[in-house]
Amino acid sequence: MHGGLGAFTTTVGGIAPGWLDDAGRLLIATVVTLGLMALFTAYILMVPRSDKPTTWAQNMALAVVVFAMFLLAYGVVPSEWIIFANAYLRWDEANVLIETYPITVTKNVARDLVVVGIYLFFLTANVAMFVMWQKRPTAEEAAADAGEGEEGASATSAFGRPVAKKA
Repeated sequence: MHGGLGAFTTTVGGIAPGWLDDAGRLLIATVVTLGLMALFTAYILMVPRSDKPTTWAQNMALAVVVFAMFLLAYGVVPSEWIIFANAYLRWDEANVLIETYPITVTKNVARDLVVVGIYLFFLTANVAMFVMWQKRPTAEEAAADAGEGEEGASATSAFGRPVAKKA
């Protein structure tokens, strides 16, 4: 057993196909990376921005989480894909994918295109999360948005100030 799912496949009775056992590290790294990104996105959407400046410890904790996501997304997942494609799928220079007279495309080109797709996906997701982080509302803005739906559009004036209630 070459992958990381050997214990899981033996407990199920060996039902998993052979490639699942070989791609265990790739699948685990991908699931952990996407899980971290999902948790971070949920945190961005649920927790509003504080009015107080962040502390040094909060900034360092967030930096560790972001560094872990970067390390997994840009280092581990593409590396595990290349290892899986080379060792188990045999997508190397020896195997030809397309062969015409002027052009010969080997399977390692397809392997590298998948890696480029992985990088583009994670880059797009990182930029989207950074934009969501910067544009998240403060607690007051979130409360005002929630209160606006209950009281209607007439709760604030055209200048954004609350309208005094008439007795």
